[in-house]
Amino acid sequence: MEIKYVKGDLFELIPKDKPVMIPHVCNDVGAFSAGFVAALNKRFPTARENYLQLRKELGLSLGNTQIVTVDEKQPIFVANMISQHGLISVDNPVPLKYLALVKCMEAVRKAATDHQCQIFAPKFGSQLAGGCWEFIELLIQEAWDGLETIICVLD
Repeated sequence: MEIKYVKGDLFELIPKDKPVMIPHVCNDVGAFSAGFVAALNKRFPTARENYLQLRKELGLSLGNTQIVTVDEKQPIFVANMISQHGLISVDNPVPLKYLALVKCMEAVRKAATDHQCQIFAPKFGSQLAGGCWEFIELLIQEAWDGLETIICVLD
């Protein structure tokens, strides 16, 4: 499987005629305001609202994935992948938990297959989560083999 890389704003690149899944990494402490999620919240505030509701009702357990329908017309889904323990800091330089990420990616595969979605994603897990993109890329190739996967990189 080959991952397709596209430069530009993910939200502007989403095709208008196909179902789309937007997976991204979330932390387990309820912070949803920096990095990719800041832009996600502006475009699809329902993703953040559902994440915060999940935190309130059940808590944010590593390895859980919350699939949120953010646009019924197209449809567009956001996958809140709870795979980051805490926030990045000097004491926590790699808050991304790879085993939790793999579990989340399996849930994304099932949901994307069920809804016949293309996957449009940022380079999740590699910036504020501190993960190694080259390794995450290998996980994508294995976990999402056969699914059309587009990684959007800002210019």
